[in-house]
Amino acid sequence: MTTYAAWPYNLCQMGQEVTPGTAVTPTSLWRGPFGGFGDDRTRESIQEDIGIMAPAERTYDGFLAVSVPMPETGMTFEQFPHILQGSLGKVLPTGSNPYTWLYRVPTDGTSPILQPYTLVLGNRLASSDVRVLPYCFVADWEAKGEAGKNWTISANWKGARYTAGTFATIALPTVEDVVFAKTKLYIDAAGGTIGTTQKLGVLLGASIKYTSGIEMVPVGDGNLYAVAHKIGKPSVSISLKLEVEQAAGVSIVAQERAFHDSNTPRLIRLDAGGSGSKKMIFDLAALYDNFGKYEKQGEQDTAVTIDGHCDYNSAADLFFAATIINTLSAIP
Repeated sequence: MTTYAAWPYNLCQMGQEVTPGTAVTPTSLWRGPFGGFGDDRTRESIQEDIGIMAPAERTYDGFLAVSVPMPETGMTFEQFPHILQGSLGKVLPTGSNPYTWLYRVPTDGTSPILQPYTLVLGNRLASSDVRVLPYCFVADWEAKGEAGKNWTISANWKGARYTAGTFATIALPTVEDVVFAKTKLYIDAAGGTIGTTQKLGVLLGASIKYTSGIEMVPVGDGNLYAVAHKIGKPSVSISLKLEVEQAAGVSIVAQERAFHDSNTPRLIRLDAGGSGSKKMIFDLAALYDNFGKYEKQGEQDTAVTIDGHCDYNSAADLFFAATIINTLSAIP
């Protein structure tokens, strides 16, 4: 009897590697859509003339690599750290229930310690096609939030190769979604203290895209796949959608437009709370790149979208940081 691999049986399991490139048994199950993976190997062909009309060639694989898209899904306080560890580096928590996990782009000349992952991908009903992908890291991710919805996260992973494997038995993790309506927006002067001045009643949406700058090192050392990586400069872009308003002759949009016009840096914090002491915080040293035109939001709202990027601010000693506060003493 033929068993067809129905879509709901797809899944992605994850394990944190101790030795980069050495596959481990997965310890967590990703609670989001299944992304599959792409075979990014370099396959070369050498054409031959061998005295017959039929074309002939030799082929060989010059290098192995894989890519894993993780489709957009709800962000949670418990699983977003997997994305952060695979892009900004592994950290140790502070505090004790709740635990604070601070992922920060270094500004002191040091290099972060990346947490490589083993991803196990496939469908439970087609076990012979389950694949193990060692030495995976996050090339880029995007967090987005919109009024009336939750924060979402999508990511693109890169890996060294794939081999055959099996799924582990893992209990479904308990997670809590990050609700956008619970997000507070703070914008402060470059020389001030981030998180001081809350902008009330204007935040309609936000997005942050982080590109890690991590690359595999494709050197010839006896393997067809990378066994090392290097970390280059990251880049961070930000977009804010704000309600156009005015109170006592003052408009927040007009105030921030003036900082765009003068090319003045700003310190931006997005602080989303959850149950108990849970939090998700983005801190950005930002410059505005563009103020969009007026746009209609819903039935009656007038909104403006502000686009910008992160730029190192020496006064604040900040480029970009993401903080997660949850009840986990270790990321499973």
